[in-house]
Amino acid sequence: MTNIITYFRLRPMSRTFRLSLLLIGINIFFLGELAYAQSRQATGQVKDQKGEVLPGVSVSVRGEQQFVVTDNEGRYHVSNVKNNSVLIFSLLGFEVQERTVGNRKTVNIIMRETITGLEEVVVIGYGEVDRKDLTGSVGSVNIQQMEKAPVMSFEEALAGRVAGVQVSSSEGQPGEEGISIVIRGANSLTQDNSPLFVVDGFPMEDFEASSLNPEEIASMDILKDASATAIYGARAANGVIIIETKKGQEGRPTVTFNTRTGINRITKRMEMMEPYEFVKFVQERSPSAANALYLTDGLAVEDYRNVKGFNWQDHIFQTAPAHLYSLALRGGTRQTKYSISGSINDMTGVVINSGQKRYQGRVTIDQQVNDKLKAYLSASFSSTSNHGSYASSSSSTVSSNYMYAVWAYRPLRSAIEVDEFGNVVDDEEDFLTNEYDDDESTSSLFNPLINVENIHRTRRNNTLNVNGSLNYAFNRALTLRIGGGVKQWQSKTESFYNSSTMLGNPRRLNNIRGQHGSIGFAESTTWLNENTLRWRKLLQSVAVR
Repeated sequence: MTNIITYFRLRPMSRTFRLSLLLIGINIFFLGELAYAQSRQATGQVKDQKGEVLPGVSVSVRGEQQFVVTDNEGRYHVSNVKNNSVLIFSLLGFEVQERTVGNRKTVNIIMRETITGLEEVVVIGYGEVDRKDLTGSVGSVNIQQMEKAPVMSFEEALAGRVAGVQVSSSEGQPGEEGISIVIRGANSLTQDNSPLFVVDGFPMEDFEASSLNPEEIASMDILKDASATAIYGARAANGVIIIETKKGQEGRPTVTFNTRTGINRITKRMEMMEPYEFVKFVQERSPSAANALYLTDGLAVEDYRNVKGFNWQDHIFQTAPAHLYSLALRGGTRQTKYSISGSINDMTGVVINSGQKRYQGRVTIDQQVNDKLKAYLSASFSSTSNHGSYASSSSSTVSSNYMYAVWAYRPLRSAIEVDEFGNVVDDEEDFLTNEYDDDESTSSLFNPLINVENIHRTRRNNTLNVNGSLNYAFNRALTLRIGGGVKQWQSKTESFYNSSTMLGNPRRLNNIRGQHGSIGFAESTTWLNENTLRWRKLLQSVAVR
């Protein structure tokens, strides 16, 4: 045996034998690496752009039936990964991230926020909820479509855009408080069916819609179901309109300037009588009056067929331009985000001697004081002025409704003589009122054009809204919010009616005041304070194989 062993030690190895040993060693090495790769585990931590950990992030492996969820510290552990395995990270409100494992054991991820669509999350009350989890009826407004309407307030642009929401106006006067929004039907004992407005989390029952520039709105949701009362109480019985405004974003300052020009005009007019039709009507109603005024000197009704009279709508209505200008500056850093905006709106009414102007400014600041404390402050001011009298019959007397005079004033005077603009009162019209009507003060006696031109009525509203909140996060699950605000509203109205107006003419019966004027002033201050402690349950890390 000794000789045999010595023989093998001394005999040199052949080339083929050495190559076989080398191949065996290589195979053993790769088999060891493959076995090691199949048993690898990938770990890491997920954070957002602010450096805060993100729990509840879904981590899955492409092409495999396994996924895990990050724990309260944003950490995850994925077993049985390979070098070519692709990890997919997803969380609602953040962009989906994909990473190839490679030869790394630790894969850390920073998730970027994305603008959450209205179809995914709906802001309700004191938090957010997935639309698929909502039990009540919620309607969302397409903000991009609403911004295309050159209107003074979002209430006007809201008409016809949400099913089940009725928007109507009792006044054609720009800026008048005639716009009504009804969400759940007329069911109020106080005759007020106005919904509750919640702007950036602050409830407002007497909200001035004109104080908010429509271009400042980022999202608008409407709670139409009675379940809204569980959040806001009885004041939400008529529905809730939740508005989130545009705020500053992290990044370089951006300046936005928008200008729009539109034209308002009457699309449909009342069909009025021609002189021939009017004279024939007077003859049928009062032959004696027709003979005394229109059928003198041998004139007959047929002689008025080619006579062109006055259609007072042509002189009262006008094509009215509307101009809107808005300027905004937004930006911020990781700790501080700001937004400064302002707008000027100038709208002329479709009725002469009417219109509205609005000046509006707004400032918002979001401050991340530290990892737990966050502060928010919003201040807005608007000044709205409009002039012109009421166009509808919403006032106390029919004589102040000058649209009735536009339709009732006759198209010609007498004997084929068209009425002159200088006549304030039509003395010969008495036969149409005194003989058949009890109200001798009817506005059909007064020249509608002169009446509208001489009316002096202005109204100015100033609205100041200041809101602020502090949010303190004890941990990822428990958050305290302290919010407060103040709203100050002032309104001043001036009016004067001279002798050329219906209400100021001394010849108008029951006019005990004669030529008169008035000045009215009203103001109100509303304070708000809400303290909310919110707790949400966090998902724990779970691995599924």
